[in-house]
Amino acid sequence: MSFGSLPVLNALKNDFVLKRWVLMAFVFAMACAVTYDATLSMIVLWITTDTYMHGSLVLPLAFIMAKHKPWPAQPAKPLHWVPSVFVLLAWASMIIVGKLSMLNVVQQIALLSVIPVTVLLCYGHLVAWHYRAPLILLFFAVPVGDFMIPFLQSITADMAVWMLQMTGVSVLRNGWYISIPAADFRVAEACSGINFLISTFTVAVFYAFTYMDKIGKRVAFIIMGLLVPIAANGLRVYLIIMIAHWGNVEAATGFDHLVYGWIFFAVILIALFVLGRRWQDPPQSVEEGGVMMNALPLTVHSGSRILMIFFTLVVVYALYVGQTLRHDALPHIEPQGVKMKDGDRLSPQFPSADFVSVKKVPEGFQYHVYYRDESPDKKLIGYQNRWFDGKIWSIDTSRKIKTDSGIPFSEWTLTTLSGKEMKLIFSYCVGGKWNNEKISVKMAQVSSRLLGTDFGGQAFAWFVKSGTDSKDFVNALPLDGLCKL
Repeated sequence: MSFGSLPVLNALKNDFVLKRWVLMAFVFAMACAVTYDATLSMIVLWITTDTYMHGSLVLPLAFIMAKHKPWPAQPAKPLHWVPSVFVLLAWASMIIVGKLSMLNVVQQIALLSVIPVTVLLCYGHLVAWHYRAPLILLFFAVPVGDFMIPFLQSITADMAVWMLQMTGVSVLRNGWYISIPAADFRVAEACSGINFLISTFTVAVFYAFTYMDKIGKRVAFIIMGLLVPIAANGLRVYLIIMIAHWGNVEAATGFDHLVYGWIFFAVILIALFVLGRRWQDPPQSVEEGGVMMNALPLTVHSGSRILMIFFTLVVVYALYVGQTLRHDALPHIEPQGVKMKDGDRLSPQFPSADFVSVKKVPEGFQYHVYYRDESPDKKLIGYQNRWFDGKIWSIDTSRKIKTDSGIPFSEWTLTTLSGKEMKLIFSYCVGGKWNNEKISVKMAQVSSRLLGTDFGGQAFAWFVKSGTDSKDFVNALPLDGLCKL
């Protein structure tokens, strides 16, 4: 066999094919440059965290899925210019919103959207729909899911306590703390099972859409990919506690992440896919008239659309730079750090804040944080920010409340292993308006930055006694002018 007969070299001989892949790679590289900080953050999370380490496998899995499906028999027809403009405007808006809100997840979604957008513009909606499964799978690489951790912690604790009660073990639960006569346990963030859930669900989607054709089989297997890791994680925590109950506390805590962690879930995953193997449909032959993707040339008409995407990227980046140059008109407040004296055990954390203030109030403490502006490592709403130390405190209950004038607040009841309770009442302020929903806060930041009124924001929190009536407390707060600097 000569080197010239190799499929890869034969593909490279096709000038049109080479142009297509070069242009796609160029557009993707430009998107990475525009969303540099968010892209780097995504890659770092893939490498450094157990929760999102599956992300590095998503692109290869999506490629395998695409190669598994033959190119549709119908000819590719590029999207018409009118809908193309709307698609590009929607995509550009996503970039702008992601940049102005400092939301990495929005920028990361926009980055990965380059591939399906390019397919849609160049080859039309029929081809994009034909390859919908691998194109959708791309978005599983986005490191998102932390918002589910408190919910999963509660579910895991509920399941473990239920199984302990069913087996006759005396158990007491206080928030995320589980106490038995032999030892006390805390369902920490690492015990929520979020890493196993995301990884299993991603692989389940890949397996279902690659090796199963019937919709019923796909849906059933994907649902199993969601429920099995949740149930297995509850069982894992139960077994760990039972080991302590049987008298070996050191074994219960010392080998968790090795023996009862990935090894346990590897067994569960193997069992799940043994079942999937039995459901697997036989491979289908390529339909007559169908061609593989590597054989389809890129037309000049399609290539011009890729250049249009590049132009959109340049415009978006110019808009972002233009916004950042307006920061000089903002007022400046000298940074100030104040330690929360009697309440330092709560340990609120807002890195790089321009102003932090703590003062005593009749029922506890008032905590005030101000960000003059934001950067990738300096955000009012960020994963590194926290209102309390999660190693000591856990959320027992949460709800939304409003003052009589309609100002929204969030209320959390915090508890410790010893049973101590405290209420946390908080809200955010951007552009002179109050808001207690993180997504709404980010959207308010986008609006205020476009108007040039506020490039940062504030956060206010009150740590008060557990018996405090929250409704009466917020109504009595001197909120007039508090939201404005």
